[in-house]
Amino acid sequence: MDELVKLLNPTEQHQSNQKIEIDTINQGSDDQEILDRLLEHGKLLQNQFDSIDSKLTESNISIQKLMRESQEEISQLQPKSELIHEQFMKYEDDYIDYYESVLKPTPKPSNGEEVEEQKKNKDRLLIESLNEQIEWLKELERLKIWLTVLLEFRDRTDTLIGTVNSQSSPITFNEFDTVTNQLFDLIQSYHELRIQLSPQIDHFNLFEYIHQILRQSLTSLIETIYGIVAQTLENEIDWPQPCRASLEFQTPSTKRILETFKIAVNFQNKLQSRPDLVWLSNERRSGEDQEDRRVIWIPVLVPGSSILLQAILKPIILRFRFHFDGNRDTNRLDKPEWYFNHVLDRLDEHEKFIKSDVQKLFELSGQGSIKVFEGFMTQLINLIEKKLVRTVPGILEMKPILAHTIEKSIGFDQQIKQMNPANKTQWNGTVDKILSNSNWFNIWFEAEKKFVDDMYLEILSSRDTWEIEEEDPRPLELGILATKSSLRIQELTEQIKTKYEYLPRLRYQSAFLIKIQMVVLDSYSQRISGVLDGFERNNRLINVVGGTTDSRNRSKMNAGMNGLQRLVKVFISSHWILTCFRSWNDDDLFYADLYDQLKTEKNLPTEVDQLLKSIDQQAVLDPSVFTPLMARYEELLKRAEAAIVRHVVNEISVELKPYFSKRWDMTEDQSSEIEDLSSEIIPAISLWKSIINYLKEHIRPTIKFNKIIKPICQDLELKLLQKIIFEEPFSIRSITLTGAKQFEFDLHYGWLNFTSSLSNDRDKSLRLDKHFSKVLDISKLLSVPSVSSSPSTTTMRTTNHGDLTFEELVRICFDDQRKDDQFKTHLNDHYQLSIHSSLSRIEAQSALKRRPECWKS
Repeated sequence: MDELVKLLNPTEQHQSNQKIEIDTINQGSDDQEILDRLLEHGKLLQNQFDSIDSKLTESNISIQKLMRESQEEISQLQPKSELIHEQFMKYEDDYIDYYESVLKPTPKPSNGEEVEEQKKNKDRLLIESLNEQIEWLKELERLKIWLTVLLEFRDRTDTLIGTVNSQSSPITFNEFDTVTNQLFDLIQSYHELRIQLSPQIDHFNLFEYIHQILRQSLTSLIETIYGIVAQTLENEIDWPQPCRASLEFQTPSTKRILETFKIAVNFQNKLQSRPDLVWLSNERRSGEDQEDRRVIWIPVLVPGSSILLQAILKPIILRFRFHFDGNRDTNRLDKPEWYFNHVLDRLDEHEKFIKSDVQKLFELSGQGSIKVFEGFMTQLINLIEKKLVRTVPGILEMKPILAHTIEKSIGFDQQIKQMNPANKTQWNGTVDKILSNSNWFNIWFEAEKKFVDDMYLEILSSRDTWEIEEEDPRPLELGILATKSSLRIQELTEQIKTKYEYLPRLRYQSAFLIKIQMVVLDSYSQRISGVLDGFERNNRLINVVGGTTDSRNRSKMNAGMNGLQRLVKVFISSHWILTCFRSWNDDDLFYADLYDQLKTEKNLPTEVDQLLKSIDQQAVLDPSVFTPLMARYEELLKRAEAAIVRHVVNEISVELKPYFSKRWDMTEDQSSEIEDLSSEIIPAISLWKSIINYLKEHIRPTIKFNKIIKPICQDLELKLLQKIIFEEPFSIRSITLTGAKQFEFDLHYGWLNFTSSLSNDRDKSLRLDKHFSKVLDISKLLSVPSVSSSPSTTTMRTTNHGDLTFEELVRICFDDQRKDDQFKTHLNDHYQLSIHSSLSRIEAQSALKRRPECWKS
């Protein structure tokens, strides 16, 4: 042994050789001498190496000889050991006899000498010590039996596996069948051993170790099958590389593949033929006690799978783990799309080949009932799910990466469902592996909620929040307008929908709908309501303080066109969100399906139950999840419309104050016609034109504009009638014909004209004359000339009274013989006055009384 150590550690010799080399180099010899010396030194080293090698060979021979001698000595000592054991057993029997004799009761000594008592105590201690030794020897005996049985099982299983792995040529089915039968025999003997051996043997967990040995052996056999199938596929078709050409089933290559497939199938069938010994399903047998380890359970098969399919998947799974389960650059937490795309690529490149050729091979090998591509897909999906379960705990604190991972998981699930539509309703997707953990779901949900809250605050804090967006194609396609904030709220709402639209469970979707999406829309409605509340408070303040300079300075933003623009933007925002609601209800089936599911769901959360009750309270014909919010926005829209009407009427009324104070008892000027508006009305008409043009441009569609403009005109008409025509208490100021013509001129070329000139070519599409019909009709009546009027003043470009005189008009209107409505019919039929308003005879009489000629008739 010392020589062997010396051979393996030639330190001194190596150092001497190094010294010789250094001395040789340091000598000042020429190159030829150095070369000769080096060659001579090399020969010396070669001789030394040969000597060492021969000594090493001799040492190996000596070691082998010593090992043989040791084995012979062991075999010689074994009989002696057995003899010693027999002698031990004999001594043990003698000891037991002696022990029993010692324990027999003896009469008490009469004197009880102290020496004899001490002797008995020593004997008792000796007996106890010997008893402990005997128990220890018995334990050793049980251990010997345990080791013997365990080694027997290990040796037999090792021999079994070695038989399979040592085959130089491809193993046949018969050989595998033989190996499987031997394995069954081993498992059967294991069952018998559990019955025969004393329960005390299991003190050392013997059965557990034997079970592990058998399980490892069975696993090794299955892995061997995997290897055989994978190697055959790799040799014949370069699997798992994509197959570009279809298989020719009559070629030797395909026949070899088919033969290997049949071996794997028959091996599986053989194992499954003895469920009392081997169980391959991933689920335990029903009624089996988990502590009962009699059956060898290898959970390798899921429904729709087989050992053959697992063998085909083996290289693909190894490749996945190589890239995404180690420390390689491809395994990155922030790039979940890499392993999602990896699986999708494998499915895409193998789909055609598996569905055609591999499926055919399965049918020929006896497993035609298996849908190979579905099983292939299921196994790769399980791979993704396991990867997610391992990955998610490490990214819970990295909220953006967690959200990104869930987003990519949802996208992966949708692509899988497109590949396999038949399984669309049965599979919850890989994302459910994450979200089914309530803690993980809550962390993700709170992160998404915070993100949405931040986005909402950013939208409303922007400087252009209430600016009108005039270039976005979405409102332009509908012929309406939208504010920047309303469009961004729409985008945020639809973005939230993409977060939960494809979530697999209703409780996930309802949480996003109620606690995030509806909260955003409700908060926006409250913001709009706050703008309207502030506007109304400021207006009330002006009314209370009487319109002082200080109050007007504080409400400068709410005055004139500024206030109108604010209200119109509120109107546009509410109208756009309402339009979005209708679009979501009519065009998006997701919300309709979601509402139907919520109605049929049992054990609803409190917030869902409250939502459904609020929907029912609205009592609409076509309810949806947005019905309560729609009612709220419709109320805001009505408030905005009413506020616009009030604001316009108030602003115009302020500008009309000088006009209301104007005198209409003008003297007749027979030399000229009326060609200009009243100077007192010009500021009001200027503001009126600006308001109408602004409303026409921004309130869309036309039906909405008409809905707003109608009450404005009606209120202004009422003010004109009350302040000028039906002035109370009755004014002594009369309206002369010239004043009436001026009033009529102001109506036609002021209120109804929106051009820059006084032409009669006004915008016919507005049709404001129908909203001012009563005051227009009264102006017609007041502008009818009397008999005494000069012909030069009876002609006007706005009216044509025919032969009617004011005196005749008074007679017709004050004729009690006529019914109330007949006077209008008579005037229209005989004098073409075109009076079509709701003007009553009493109102006509009151108006005519303002003309001085009325009292003379």
